[in-house]
Amino acid sequence: MLRSLEFAETMQARCRGRIEQIVAGHKAMRRAMTVLGVGALSAFVLVAFVEKIERFGNAKKLVRYIGLNPTVCASGKSDGRHGLSHRGRKDLRRSEERRVGKECR
Repeated sequence: MLRSLEFAETMQARCRGRIEQIVAGHKAMRRAMTVLGVGALSAFVLVAFVEKIERFGNAKKLVRYIGLNPTVCASGKSDGRHGLSHRGRKDLRRSEERRVGKECR
C-alpha cells in the first residue's frame, strides 16, 4: 500500500510539473494567473473548460457562464443578493468552489 501511495504522489508531481509547463507557454493561462488566488492548476482548468476566454466581453459575463454570480431577489418585502445562481457550467463551478474552499482553510 505504501508503494501505491508513493507511486500516486510521483505521478501527481509529474502531472503538476507538466501542467506548469503548459501554463507557462500559454498566454491566456498566464493571464488567468494574474487573478489573486489563481495558480497554475486553476488557470489550466479554467482555460481548458472555457476555451476561448476572449469571447466574454467582460469578467461579469464569464462569472455568469461559470455560475458564480449572486442571485438578486427583489419583491415588495425584500431586496438583496442571495447565494450563488448555480447556473452555467457545473463542472467548472465545482472546480472553482473547491479552489476557494482550499484558500479559506
